[in-house]
Amino acid sequence: MKRPLTAILAGVALLLGGCNLSGEGSTGQGTVNLSVGISKPTAGAHTNQRDVEVRIAATGGRVESAKLAYTGPSSGEIPLTPSGGVWRGALPESLSSGTYTLKAEARVGSFIKESGPVVFVFDKDKPQITILAPTSPVTLSSASLEVRVRVQDAHSGIKSVKLFAENTLLEEKLGGSGEEYVFKVNRDTLPEGTVALRVVAEDLAGNTQEATVPVEVDRTPPTVVWKAPADGAVVSGTVALEVEATDNVGVAKVEFFAGSTKLGEATSAPFTFNWDTTVYPDGSVALKARAVDAAGNFAEATLTVTVANEPKVFWLNPTPNQKVAGSVDLQVEVQALRPIDRVEFYFGPDENSMSKVPGTPTPSGNTYTLSWDVLQVQPGNYLLKVVVVDAQGSQAQATIPVEVGSAFVITTPAEGDRVGPGANRSIVAITVGINGTLPPGVSVTRVAIYINGEYQGDATSDTAGDGSQIYIYTWNTAQSSPGHDPALSGDRVITARVYYTGGDTWTNGVRVSYQP
Repeated sequence: MKRPLTAILAGVALLLGGCNLSGEGSTGQGTVNLSVGISKPTAGAHTNQRDVEVRIAATGGRVESAKLAYTGPSSGEIPLTPSGGVWRGALPESLSSGTYTLKAEARVGSFIKESGPVVFVFDKDKPQITILAPTSPVTLSSASLEVRVRVQDAHSGIKSVKLFAENTLLEEKLGGSGEEYVFKVNRDTLPEGTVALRVVAEDLAGNTQEATVPVEVDRTPPTVVWKAPADGAVVSGTVALEVEATDNVGVAKVEFFAGSTKLGEATSAPFTFNWDTTVYPDGSVALKARAVDAAGNFAEATLTVTVANEPKVFWLNPTPNQKVAGSVDLQVEVQALRPIDRVEFYFGPDENSMSKVPGTPTPSGNTYTLSWDVLQVQPGNYLLKVVVVDAQGSQAQATIPVEVGSAFVITTPAEGDRVGPGANRSIVAITVGINGTLPPGVSVTRVAIYINGEYQGDATSDTAGDGSQIYIYTWNTAQSSPGHDPALSGDRVITARVYYTGGDTWTNGVRVSYQP
C-alpha cells in the first residue's frame, strides 16, 4: 500500500529535526562554527510560493556566500542573499509543480556547510472544477436545488470547496481530492432574479479556482383569469375552455380540471381546451384552471358551470318484448335539466314505418304516462319509440320491441283437446276471456262463437272465480250444427268474434280433435 505523500514528508521532517545542521571547521584564521537550516518552506509543506529562507549562524568567521540547490521535476541552484537576519532567495518563476528536495550551503572561507534536506511540494496549478449538475442555466422549479461538482487537484489535494450566491457564502466543505461535492441550495435563501452560484475550490498550496452556475430565482406566481365560459353558465356538448395567464418570467403551462379530474393542458397562448361535457352527468361542475411557470410557481382560478346536455329517457312500461293487449299505459322516465317541451310515443313494424300514438302524455315529476288503446292494432310484433324534446330543441329517444296480442282469448277448450262422445266429452264449455285491460269507456256488447268458420251462437256473460269477466257458450257436440257433423271425426277450429264499444275483433283460433 502506498503511503500518502504528506505522511512521507512529515516523517522526513521529523527525522531531520527542522533541518538545522551545524558543524565546526577551521580556516587559516582559526576555528569556525557554522550552522545552516532551511526555515522556509518547511519540510512537508504544500505551497505555491517560490520564496525560500535559510537561517545561517557562524562564529569564528564571516559568511561569505550561500546558495540553495533544488532537485525534483527540474533541478538547479539559486543564490541566497542576507536580509533581516536570514538568507533569502526565490525559486525560478518557470519552476514546474511537483515534489522537490532543497539543500542549502554556506561558505566561510574555505569551510563549507550544507543544511539537511527539506522535502516539500511546490504547487502552482489551480484545482480543476467540473460542474456535474445543473449543466446549464436553470430556473429553480422547486424549493431546493442540488449543485454537484467534481474537484480535482494533481499535486496538493483539496483544502476546501465553497459555494457562494454572488458574494454570500452558502456552504463550505473541507478536504478530499477527485471527489464529488454536493450542495443543497434553498431557494428561499436566494434573492429574486438572476443569481450567480459560484463554486470556489482551494488546494492545500493556496491555489484557487472558480466556476459559476447562473440560476433564475422566481418566487412570483402567475396570474390566471377565466375568459370562457362565464361563471354560472349552462353548458352542453363540446365547450371551449379559455383562460388568460401571465407571469413575470413566463407561463410554462395551464392545466384544466373538472372537479379533481384533469381534463388536459395548454402550453402556449391562447390557453384553451375543448371539453366534452357529454361524458359528464348533468348538474353542477366546478372548473379549475392552474397556471404554472417555469419555476414551478402556480396560481389557480375556479368557476362553476351547469352541465345540461340533451335529455335522457328510459322506458318504465312496458318492458322490452312484453306482450300487450287491450289498453296499456306507456310510461317513461325523463332526465333533463332544461324544461321539457314535449314527449311523443310512436309504434310501427319497423323504424321506417312509425305511427304516432294519439294523445298527450301526463307528466308526474320525471315520469310521463300515456294510455295506448291497442284494440284496433293488428296482433303482431312492433317497435315502441318515445321521443323527448327539451326547450332548446335537444332530443332523446328510446325504442323497445313489444308483441301486440288480441284483447280477447279463448281459454277453454285448449289447443289439441279431444272432444265428443268418443272422448267422453260431449258437452264443451267454450270460454272467452279478456286479455289485459280494456280502454276506459270500452265494454263488450256481444261475443259470437264460430266452428270451422260457421256461426254457432252467442256466448253469455259470466264472472270467473277471480272476479274477471268471461263469456261462455255451451257446445253440444252430439248435435249437428253449421260447420259440424257429429258423425264425422276430425279437427274443429273454434273462433270468437267480439263486439265492443266502437268496433269488433276476432280471437285466436283453437283447434280441437272431435271423436264421434
